[in-house]
Amino acid sequence: MRRLALLALLVVAVVGGAAGCQRPAPLRLVLGTTSEPDTLVPMLTTSATAHEVHALFWRELTLRDPAWQLQPDLAERVPSLENGDARLEGERLIVHWRLRADARWDDGAPVVADDFALALLVQQDGTQEVVGRDDATRVERLLPDADGRGFTVTWREPNPFFAEPRVHRALPAHLLRARLVDEAGRVRALARDPFAQAPVGNGPFHLVEHAPGQFLRFARNQHATPRPLLDEVVVRVLPSAAALTAALEAGELDATVGAGGLPLDAALALVERAPARFAAARATGAQWAHLELNLDDPWLKDLRVRRALALAIPRARIVEATSKGAALVAESYFPPQHWAHAALPPLPHDPVAARALLDEAGLRAGPDGLRVDATGVRVSLVLSSSSESADVEQTLLLVQRALAEVGIHSRLELAPFKVFFGEGVRKRKFPHLAYLAWTVDPSTIGTQLWREDRIPSADNGFKGQNTTGYRNPEVTALLAEADRTLDVDERKRQLARVQQLLREELPAIPMAFKPVVVVHRIGVRGLQPTGGAAPLAWNAATWSVAPRTIGQ
Repeated sequence: MRRLALLALLVVAVVGGAAGCQRPAPLRLVLGTTSEPDTLVPMLTTSATAHEVHALFWRELTLRDPAWQLQPDLAERVPSLENGDARLEGERLIVHWRLRADARWDDGAPVVADDFALALLVQQDGTQEVVGRDDATRVERLLPDADGRGFTVTWREPNPFFAEPRVHRALPAHLLRARLVDEAGRVRALARDPFAQAPVGNGPFHLVEHAPGQFLRFARNQHATPRPLLDEVVVRVLPSAAALTAALEAGELDATVGAGGLPLDAALALVERAPARFAAARATGAQWAHLELNLDDPWLKDLRVRRALALAIPRARIVEATSKGAALVAESYFPPQHWAHAALPPLPHDPVAARALLDEAGLRAGPDGLRVDATGVRVSLVLSSSSESADVEQTLLLVQRALAEVGIHSRLELAPFKVFFGEGVRKRKFPHLAYLAWTVDPSTIGTQLWREDRIPSADNGFKGQNTTGYRNPEVTALLAEADRTLDVDERKRQLARVQQLLREELPAIPMAFKPVVVVHRIGVRGLQPTGGAAPLAWNAATWSVAPRTIGQ
């Protein structure tokens, strides 16, 4: 009996001890987005909404902080002509980078020079579906330091943006070199390697689970420095802004992302309804919302028609209605805080002049008031965009109404972002007008947007962002010069001329610069949007979250 009693005490002690040593619930932050990343590898996409997620588990040599200042990230410091890490040798630019000794991939392997050498090899291979090839093809060589912790880049010509984020990519060479590069030096397709579905990153978190269309779950990268304060970050993919709002109010989300989160009006309305539960972090936006015109279309090839459309749309009224005055009406593709922004006179709203231009272009109003072309075909334009955001639909409905007032029939064609952008915009399959936003950060001068050799096509693997099909040799030449001019004042003069030409020829109708707004519940700390200069997760290692209180 004594042995039984003793055994019982031991069992109670063991069970009680186990209960007393239970691990606390992980510190988890749940973010919401309406736009699932189109890829998990940053060098395979230009999507700002995808980069919001990538920054959780990928890092760059440098980053832009909320003041748009360059800061080192994987690098020990930012090279410059002033500190001697960059120098000119004739026409060549020589730049030396040193990597942080504590930079690690999430499997524990150090980030080394060979990781950048492999990524450069992939980017320079013309068969790869990668972005950033422009910079890669300008690199003559990348020479690793003897210890592997640094490398020297020789540029064939000056590149004023040599230290910007995303210029030099990294891939884990210890995992991928043998898989991607064969004995003959041929490079296999990165996009088709299993790595593209389950990548190993070098950021503060690592990808644990991805349920397409539902969520991505990240855990702390135990090898990251500084050590992230959170244990987990979950990114939930929701079908609409309304679903995001409902999930926030139900306590299922802690915050939204920047690009791909709540539109401005919905964000402000939520905070106004429940100021004790939610707050909004806001930054002046670098997201250029605009209507791209497919210039291969016979109607839109006519400059008179493009000018008529621009005059018909009351842009200021639409921006006011959809943003409650928080967004800025755009006159150029550069936001006002961009160093290259040129002051242009506002595009007026003038439906009378619009009707006269349409008449002059041979698009005459029929008995029902709707216009037909010279062959008798009714002019009907498709307004394409993503389906996830209510303010996008509201904007296009107001555009549709304005076009109807000058006799142009139009219809909306909305699709999930992955379809609209990945299959529509990127491959130039939108019929007439596409409403979207590009992020215009300090390193953006328009090279990808406007050069005639940056028009995506099947022949070039759909590289480039000149999805309007705009062709102007002067613009192409000016952008090429600006892209290798180190003198800032000269670059400003070149880009002012580009902005003037774009205003005259209107391959796109500028609409607005949208502020970046992140809604979060009270108790979430560290979310600091940059306005587009960097993704929200630029400082994810410092994010923290307080326990929920009743009602949250």
